Amino acid sequence: MKNYNTINGKGYRYISEIPEIKKNGLPRGILNKKRSDVGGTYSVLSSKVNYIVVVPNVSLIDSIMADKNITYPIIAVKEGFIRSEFVQYIENNNIHKIIVTYDSFYKVADLLVEQDFNLKDYRVLVDEFHNILGNYGFRKRAIDNLIKTTERFNYVTYMSATPINNMFNPNFLKDEPHTIIEWDDLPKVKVSSLNHYNPIESVLKMIDKFLGVDGLIISQINGNPEKVEELFIYVNSVKDIATICKSLKVSSNNAKVVCSDKIWNERILKRVNLKISKINDPNKRLNFFTSKAFAGANLFSNNGLVIVLSNSDKRHTLIDLETSLYQIHGRLRENEQYQNVFRHILIHISASITANHPGLIVDNYKKKAQQEIDDKIAKSKHLISGFNKLSSKEKESLRKQFLSNSYFADYDEEKDSFELSELMINFAQYQANLLYNIYAEGVSVVSAYPKDRFEVSGHSALLFKNEVEIKLATTDNFRSLFEDYIKIKVKDSDAYLIERYEQEYPIFEKAYSQLGVFVLYNLKFSRTLIERYMEIYSSWSIDNYLSSLIDSDENNFISTKNLKQGFIKFLKRSRINTTGIGITASNIVNHAVGFEIELSQKRINGKRVRGYVIKKSSTHLLDIMGYTP
Repeated sequence: MKNYNTINGKGYRYISEIPEIKKNGLPRGILNKKRSDVGGTYSVLSSKVNYIVVVPNVSLIDSIMADKNITYPIIAVKEGFIRSEFVQYIENNNIHKIIVTYDSFYKVADLLVEQDFNLKDYRVLVDEFHNILGNYGFRKRAIDNLIKTTERFNYVTYMSATPINNMFNPNFLKDEPHTIIEWDDLPKVKVSSLNHYNPIESVLKMIDKFLGVDGLIISQINGNPEKVEELFIYVNSVKDIATICKSLKVSSNNAKVVCSDKIWNERILKRVNLKISKINDPNKRLNFFTSKAFAGANLFSNNGLVIVLSNSDKRHTLIDLETSLYQIHGRLRENEQYQNVFRHILIHISASITANHPGLIVDNYKKKAQQEIDDKIAKSKHLISGFNKLSSKEKESLRKQFLSNSYFADYDEEKDSFELSELMINFAQYQANLLYNIYAEGVSVVSAYPKDRFEVSGHSALLFKNEVEIKLATTDNFRSLFEDYIKIKVKDSDAYLIERYEQEYPIFEKAYSQLGVFVLYNLKFSRTLIERYMEIYSSWSIDNYLSSLIDSDENNFISTKNLKQGFIKFLKRSRINTTGIGITASNIVNHAVGFEIELSQKRINGKRVRGYVIKKSSTHLLDIMGYTP
């Protein structure tokens, strides 16, 4: 049985164009808009209804306030707002459009009541409400106040393109009506997923390539290769951003960093000649964002490639593939002026648990984490029950101790009692699932991308081309790259990709044509051995050696043994290293250019000796110079 309502958005680009929403506004309860960049917030700020829009961070406020298409005056309420300005705004405007952070929402409600306004006359939009769960670990107080304040209003919409998974949905939302907007189908975002023990190392190589003379070449939405002009890098760690920029020796002249404007973030960035930028500041070639800009913020580019970093050893950097990844992709907006040629692709570089710790048995840690959660629930229940039975005097001595520990408990100041925190439990379960299920290993990461939004594998030529480009930019694993090249070269399946490999590694084509696949596999695709083999059996080495054996253009017989032993001595005199390379007469013959060589036998001292008859060809010089077929 269907337990949700649907709104038909097919044939429309924006929420405000849908007839049902035009008539009635956004529905009450949970609204799964399914897509980003469809103007959900714009629709309420342009309506004739009093609206309070509650957003998770200041970046969203900055983005919304910069939208010149909204006709009604808006007031932003955030930390440090001036009370008199708010009072003046609500007195001077008939229709109120208030945008406020989670932290300050309760202040808005209190101020409206103080000024004799009825809260029933206001609708509330809690935008990007999936952050209620994702941010709960470090914004508990703000989110608890948000939940309590919404109870004071009759009409609240919780909107997101990526709602909270039902498994972790908090109780206060479970009875809310649920509405989904159904749109026309959109092409899936093509994710190039790299699992590497050091994501920073990978992204540094990619940025080096991007900043280099040839630049970073990626296939744009129409399939044509194009040079990337701007990178949008999302990593929820100011320290990692500082490390990357310090390694690259870039400053605020060519790097934009959007993060929380805390003093410690300013200090970290200042050490590497960076400063905190606002979300609406002009793009730089390199643009870095922490979770402050993961959702809701408006960014614009006609040529911007999105890169996302996650590391299982740094839990705060883990990106939820169900919610945050799609939100990040949606930050680059589309309109008449901006149509990003790379809007179809996203690069996710992650370090799974097994990438960081090969051989570690993840299931053991997963069970241990669940046991710790279960034990903490039991202990919290026990302490809550004990505390709530105490007298007021007894509670006084234990309250601070209880509050200072991270139990799964919420304190009710009016009742002076604790109750089990369902949201804290959900957050702990959510974090454990993210780490031990999704980021357990490379395979689990790939399988966790929502298939209705992302394409990670398959027969997409575009995805394959970009994976090759990204691998060329992020890895220096010679063997892996050479093996990939051989697969394409043998099939002769893609001339462009073959050319790209050969541009980056000219040795590939030379080694393939001179040595062949069988020899390359015998050399285990070792660059050292391949280069050594090519030097030993080069036309220069063999020509000099064979020419030294031949007195004239007449036939000269040389035994197999002498041909081999003489070549070994020649290489030694020439100081050419032969370690790891087998020296054989047949290899000398096979790689000889400009000579006519035939197998032969000759009696020497009454014994039949096998060898070769060798003479210079009539086109010897042209052969050596490569002028003959």
